[in-house]
Amino acid sequence: MAQTPFDAAGYFPLNPGHPFIFRPSNRARSPNATYEERVMSPLAMSLIFVVALSIFGWSAMGRWRLLMTGRPEARFDRIGERLAGVWQFAVRQQKMD
Repeated sequence: MAQTPFDAAGYFPLNPGHPFIFRPSNRARSPNATYEERVMSPLAMSLIFVVALSIFGWSAMGRWRLLMTGRPEARFDRIGERLAGVWQFAVRQQKMD
Protein backbone atom coordinates (compact mmCIF):
# COMPACT_ATOMS: atom_id res chain seq x y z
CA MET A 1 0.00 0.00 0.00
CA ALA A 2 1.36 3.39 -0.99
CA GLN A 3 1.99 5.85 1.78
CA THR A 4 -0.05 9.03 1.71
CA PRO A 5 0.67 12.30 3.51
CA PHE A 6 -2.67 12.00 5.35
CA ASP A 7 -3.21 10.62 8.84
CA ALA A 8 -5.59 7.76 9.66
CA ALA A 9 -8.62 10.07 9.80
CA GLY A 10 -7.93 11.47 6.32
CA TYR A 11 -6.58 14.85 7.43
CA PHE A 12 -3.33 16.34 6.23
CA PRO A 13 -1.09 16.53 9.33
CA LEU A 14 -0.63 20.17 10.19
CA ASN A 15 0.82 21.94 13.15
CA PRO A 16 -1.99 21.57 15.72
CA GLY A 17 -0.80 24.63 17.63
CA HIS A 18 -1.25 26.97 14.66
CA PRO A 19 -4.01 29.53 15.37
CA PHE A 20 -5.68 29.15 11.95
CA ILE A 21 -5.81 25.37 11.91
CA PHE A 22 -9.09 23.78 12.93
CA ARG A 23 -9.30 20.04 13.18
CA PRO A 24 -12.49 18.48 14.50
CA SER A 25 -12.18 16.69 17.80
CA ASN A 26 -11.96 12.92 17.82
CA ARG A 27 -15.52 12.84 19.12
CA ALA A 28 -16.80 14.86 16.13
CA ARG A 29 -15.08 12.43 13.73
CA SER A 30 -16.58 9.43 15.49
CA PRO A 31 -19.38 7.52 13.72
CA ASN A 32 -21.35 7.79 16.98
CA ALA A 33 -21.17 11.59 17.07
CA THR A 34 -24.44 13.43 17.43
CA TYR A 35 -25.76 15.77 14.78
CA GLU A 36 -24.80 18.82 16.85
CA GLU A 37 -21.23 17.58 17.17
CA ARG A 38 -20.83 17.06 13.42
CA VAL A 39 -22.37 20.19 11.87
CA MET A 40 -21.08 23.72 11.72
CA SER A 41 -22.91 26.44 13.57
CA PRO A 42 -25.59 28.00 11.36
CA LEU A 43 -25.04 31.32 13.09
CA ALA A 44 -21.29 31.29 12.37
CA MET A 45 -21.84 30.23 8.76
CA SER A 46 -24.48 32.96 8.29
CA LEU A 47 -22.07 35.54 9.68
CA ILE A 48 -19.28 34.36 7.35
CA PHE A 49 -21.69 34.44 4.39
CA VAL A 50 -22.88 37.98 5.17
CA VAL A 51 -19.31 39.25 5.59
CA ALA A 52 -18.19 37.60 2.33
CA LEU A 53 -21.21 38.99 0.47
CA SER A 54 -20.54 42.46 1.88
CA ILE A 55 -16.91 42.37 0.76
CA PHE A 56 -17.96 41.20 -2.70
CA GLY A 57 -20.61 43.94 -2.95
CA TRP A 58 -18.15 46.63 -1.88
CA SER A 59 -15.62 45.44 -4.45
CA ALA A 60 -18.22 45.12 -7.22
CA MET A 61 -19.62 48.59 -6.49
CA GLY A 62 -16.18 50.17 -6.86
CA ARG A 63 -15.59 48.39 -10.16
CA TRP A 64 -19.06 49.35 -11.43
CA ARG A 65 -18.42 53.03 -10.61
CA LEU A 66 -15.09 52.87 -12.43
CA LEU A 67 -16.77 51.26 -15.43
CA MET A 68 -19.47 53.93 -15.53
CA THR A 69 -17.00 56.85 -15.60
CA GLY A 70 -16.39 56.32 -19.32
CA ARG A 71 -18.53 57.94 -21.97
CA PRO A 72 -21.02 55.85 -23.98
CA GLU A 73 -19.65 54.32 -27.15
CA ALA A 74 -21.47 53.11 -30.29
CA ARG A 75 -20.23 49.53 -30.51
CA PHE A 76 -22.69 48.19 -33.08
CA ASP A 77 -21.55 50.28 -36.01
CA ARG A 78 -19.26 48.82 -38.70
CA ILE A 79 -20.17 45.23 -37.76
CA GLY A 80 -18.36 43.72 -40.76
CA GLU A 81 -15.14 45.60 -40.07
CA ARG A 82 -15.25 44.65 -36.37
CA LEU A 83 -15.88 40.95 -37.09
CA ALA A 84 -13.05 40.95 -39.63
CA GLY A 85 -10.78 42.38 -36.93
CA VAL A 86 -11.87 39.67 -34.48
CA TRP A 87 -11.12 36.99 -37.08
CA GLN A 88 -7.76 38.50 -37.96
CA PHE A 89 -6.38 39.26 -34.48
CA ALA A 90 -8.28 37.02 -32.05
CA VAL A 91 -8.84 33.83 -34.05
CA ARG A 92 -5.85 33.79 -36.42
CA GLN A 93 -3.56 35.52 -33.88
CA GLN A 94 -1.98 37.78 -36.51
CA LYS A 95 0.43 40.36 -35.13
CA MET A 96 -0.77 43.96 -35.06
CA ASP A 97 1.14 46.52 -37.09
